[in-house]
Amino acid sequence: MTTENASDTERRWAVDLRLRFPTLGGEPDLTIQPRACEDPGPLPADAREQPAGHPAFDAAYRVIGRPLIDSGFAERLLHWPADAVQPRSLLAWRDHDAFQFHAGLAAPPNWATVSHLAALAEDLTARLPAPARPAWCAVPCKNLVASCGAGALARGPTPRSGLTVPGWGRIGR
Repeated sequence: MTTENASDTERRWAVDLRLRFPTLGGEPDLTIQPRACEDPGPLPADAREQPAGHPAFDAAYRVIGRPLIDSGFAERLLHWPADAVQPRSLLAWRDHDAFQFHAGLAAPPNWATVSHLAALAEDLTARLPAPARPAWCAVPCKNLVASCGAGALARGPTPRSGLTVPGWGRIGR
């Protein structure tokens, strides 16, 4: 788990709270993103939006790829404990290096915020199927630049190349 101060000109919040699960990296197969984001990143051609069945969540977010979010979990994503710093936006995706889960916060996180995000991430990662490793990479994708070469990364965003999301600016490394 890391935090990063956000630029006042790029984002509408002060802190990006990030959870990264390297062992869950694999072929990009899902993203959970604000509706304002039009680019879901590299996903299979047959990836479709999977509504959660929670009207408020479905109005604010898109789940593309796998149907991971049900109405009860959507409620937990939207309604954080009263003593937590409320996120302005959430973003999650799987790429070749990791499964990533970010919360954009208006202030530095307190313990209630960190523990709630960790509990959400634990539940979310338990719903994820085992990652598929890229067919073009015969070694574990711990360090794709070193093992497969930078050209192999041109297929899509990774933490090394990042992803530009409206309202978030550039995320990833």
